[in-house]
Amino acid sequence: MTLFQKLSPMDGDTSTAQDCGRADQVRGLEAFIMLMAGIGLVLLSFAYCSSIAFIAWMMLVGCSCIAYGLHRCIIYAQIRHAERRWRCDGTRVKFVPSWLCETGEILVNSMMALSSLLSLCLAVFSGLDEPGDTRAFWLSLLMTAFCASAWTATPLYRPGAPSFEVSPHGLFLRPAGIRHKFVSWDSSPTFLKYRTIRGVPRVLLATSSETIYFSIGGLPLGCEQLHKLLVFYNNHPELRDELTQQHGLERVRELMYASLNEVEAGLARERAQSANRPTQSHER
Repeated sequence: MTLFQKLSPMDGDTSTAQDCGRADQVRGLEAFIMLMAGIGLVLLSFAYCSSIAFIAWMMLVGCSCIAYGLHRCIIYAQIRHAERRWRCDGTRVKFVPSWLCETGEILVNSMMALSSLLSLCLAVFSGLDEPGDTRAFWLSLLMTAFCASAWTATPLYRPGAPSFEVSPHGLFLRPAGIRHKFVSWDSSPTFLKYRTIRGVPRVLLATSSETIYFSIGGLPLGCEQLHKLLVFYNNHPELRDELTQQHGLERVRELMYASLNEVEAGLARERAQSANRPTQSHER
């Protein structure tokens, strides 16, 4: 799978589904751009003649960008196998990402913040005597403010804990920090758009009463996959009770790689087989 490949076809779906496919492509593109920018900064730090503080800023921020880009590329590559991350505990179906995704998100953000703080200290201790020191100071200050802002919008997950849950009653999300958010099925949650806010990739979910930003950057879950899940269970409220059973887990996993048309066709076959069973037993 390339960085710009759409993950799965959405036969006969709306323009929202196409937007979801493009959003997944954008996630891969953002990861690639960040990786290339980091490599460029590191190479430039060896070739550019300036103050020690400015060269250190390019080196440290470049390494952080490389780590960020690699982490996002790993997450993007795992989206294609998102069905493996779903679990069922008898009360709901849960999305449990690998420890690499959750721990890596915290480590990469910490590396970015420490790099900006370290280069800021170097610029201050240099006395700002050279033009490069002044550039390093303002760039480091800007980067530190950006990292602080990004931390406030980043959800914190405990390794092994679910990051997204689906129950017969609704969804359990973690918008930012350690806060949890419950969204009822009665409010008809739908995928609205994908957007990077304060450096954190987020999905905007629309309900009948509010709009909710849900962080998806550190999760190997695609916007298109999330959209299919919401559409299917919004259209089939009679099937929500299966989300406490193994059959519901299998259905959610199928939604991760199959199109909505394929899942609907499978559901029609299931219902046709169930309708034929009483007739066959009566004939015997």
